[in-house]
Amino acid sequence: MKAKSERRPRSVPAVYGLASLAILIAVATLALVVSPPGPPALAEFAPRAEDRIDEALKAQSSSFGTGDGGDCAAGQECAAGGDGSGGGLGVTTTTTGPKNEREIDVARVRRCVGDPPRQTEDPQSPPCVNYFEGDNGGATTRGVTRDEILVAVPEYLDNPSFEDFVDHFNKRYELYGRKLRIVKMPRQPGDSNTTGAPVDAAAEAHAFAYLTFYLNDLDASEVQAAAARRHIISVIPYANQTTSDRYRELAPYAWSFAPAADEMERDLGDLACTSLNGKTADFARGDLRVKGRRFGVLRSTSSHPLDLSGLNAALRRCGIAPPPVYDIHFKDDRDAVLRTYLSMKDAGITTLLLVANADDVTQWASKLPGDFQPEWVVSGLAVPEQEGQWNLVMPSAQHAGLFGAFTPNKLLAPADVPALWAYREDHPDDTAPDPSADRRNLAMSFGWTQEYRALLLLASGIQLAGPKLTPETFAQGLQRARFPNPGAGTGPYYQARVGFGPGDYTMSSGSAVVWWADSAPAYGSQGVTRQGGWCYVHKGARFERDWVDVSTSLFDPNPANCR
Repeated sequence: MKAKSERRPRSVPAVYGLASLAILIAVATLALVVSPPGPPALAEFAPRAEDRIDEALKAQSSSFGTGDGGDCAAGQECAAGGDGSGGGLGVTTTTTGPKNEREIDVARVRRCVGDPPRQTEDPQSPPCVNYFEGDNGGATTRGVTRDEILVAVPEYLDNPSFEDFVDHFNKRYELYGRKLRIVKMPRQPGDSNTTGAPVDAAAEAHAFAYLTFYLNDLDASEVQAAAARRHIISVIPYANQTTSDRYRELAPYAWSFAPAADEMERDLGDLACTSLNGKTADFARGDLRVKGRRFGVLRSTSSHPLDLSGLNAALRRCGIAPPPVYDIHFKDDRDAVLRTYLSMKDAGITTLLLVANADDVTQWASKLPGDFQPEWVVSGLAVPEQEGQWNLVMPSAQHAGLFGAFTPNKLLAPADVPALWAYREDHPDDTAPDPSADRRNLAMSFGWTQEYRALLLLASGIQLAGPKLTPETFAQGLQRARFPNPGAGTGPYYQARVGFGPGDYTMSSGSAVVWWADSAPAYGSQGVTRQGGWCYVHKGARFERDWVDVSTSLFDPNPANCR
């Protein structure tokens, strides 16, 4: 007989059986409650709401939040004191765990995209911040309250979809309990070509930021200087006259999606040096085609005339002396155009480097004698994405000479335009752009994409600034972030690489090599019915000083091969 201490109690198997049954019931119940849905339309979405959120991803952790690795930057305060007692970015709390961890409101988790995670489907969107809770600091600077950020825009902004863009950034970006609120600045009589009134009105409205979108209304560099004097963030999405040095002088207030003017001049000069210098003018017509290239510069006077030091410095590196400069204006009459033409003929000019906007170039070209068909070498400064200007205003006889360095994002079919993706979040069944509709070609139009990009830069800076939003934290957040840039400069979208760095106030960089083909579709213009648009070397691959040789062998006019 076994001793009493060795006897196994008869109740143990029953206890184990009950425990096993309880575990099975719990597992079955959990499987019913948390069964994952099917894959989303875009399989990159992350994090999923059913996933346990244990730790901020390193790529989305911020230096001003309370997540792991989130030390405060110098001169900044962490959210809620930075001691982990309040809210923060990339929160490390869980729904189950130690007592000192907080419960996450899963409905407030933003759906990041890709790996490393970015904020939205747009490949140029910033590193993701997927969660915030706590005190945002309230009125951290002028134009900012606990609930909103006041953003001024010119009165002429009449795109009905602009509010849809604003709604997209309010919903998809982490603005720390605040929302963008747009207010339109009235234009005073007689102020159509001045900078003072709209910016003054933005200051009186106590706006945090001022956005302007169209090249011919106000001188961009003067707008930004006026805003900086009033301590207002200004964002301009298109090519403008502001140089890198000028951006640094206006810091931290002036920002642009497009590269600085001197950077675009440098790209134009580098292309001329590495691919054009010392060769015949293959894209000119008539007698000019058999001549060796001789450069001239076309410069706009309808806005602030550009300093050409960036272009000339690039040309000197390969031994090209500063070319003669011809200042033009879209209002030049035929007599003025003829005088300039005769001067060019006397100088033997075959190739015109364009640092003039599309309006000035195309209208000036329309008044030239028909026997003068030079090469027209575009740069970002010529705002080449305005395909309607090149299509409808420039004589088609001049199109054979159009090519150059294309700084903007590649122009894409509507289905591939991030602005249209944002618009369709609220209008999933809308088939716009519809050529028969009032908003024909809306997603492809120059203005539509510029408005979206201005908000992209602004919302990125606000998100990366953290809860304590000021012009200084706006700059710090952008300049220390690493943008994911999936597929930058390659397929499927061939978009520009984006990001900032110390002392950098422009978002995109690099250029593609393009030429004009009358058989290509016009993607970048609103309401254009005549065909003709830009073709891209290597489908739009981006170059930064490592230029391809520009020759007729690369220029295939078949849109299937170049778009």
